[in-house]
Amino acid sequence: MGRARSRRCFVRSAESAAAFLDTANWGPGREAYGFNAGAFSLVDMLGAIVERTGAASLTLSTWTAAGADMARVSAFLDRGLITGTRWLVDRSFLNRQPALCAELRQRFGDDSIRVLRCHAKFALIAAEGWRVVLHTSANLNENRRIESFQVIEDPDFYTAYEALAEEVFDFQAPGDGFGAHAAISATMAEVGVQKPGRRPKTVRRPW
Repeated sequence: MGRARSRRCFVRSAESAAAFLDTANWGPGREAYGFNAGAFSLVDMLGAIVERTGAASLTLSTWTAAGADMARVSAFLDRGLITGTRWLVDRSFLNRQPALCAELRQRFGDDSIRVLRCHAKFALIAAEGWRVVLHTSANLNENRRIESFQVIEDPDFYTAYEALAEEVFDFQAPGDGFGAHAAISATMAEVGVQKPGRRPKTVRRPW
């Protein structure tokens, strides 16, 4: 009896995001891990994923973003590849790149954006029959450097990430994060793992 095939694949490099997923034979129940050195970006990977899943909702957490990459996400919406977006952005984005922050608000609206102290880079893609977590070291901009990518289709893993986004969006009112720091501090106290009395949330699944 042959050894069972792993549902995981490691890809050292690829010429494109689509090639990365193809090499890993990525699909439902599959995981693709690996590196690149600038051949493709976070938004390239998003595009390659939604081309496979079909129309999907997107939740995106990023420390910074570039105007061209935000425009591409907006184009996904226009094409119907993405049905809606939610954004988690770091508070420093407002000060570091105020023009791009204003563009983000104009393109997607305050209802779709929440602001906190966040360095996590991930995307959640939900489509019929698909629950995808894209976990990466890359921000939503082009980087000619080594970045890591983990693309995991797993409903349980998705639910664990989705819970954080839901808590942030439920607690912080639209636009509040662009105002006083108190709103961000209150959000961090509400959803942070350091909150007194909060029980650890662990997804137990055999790997």
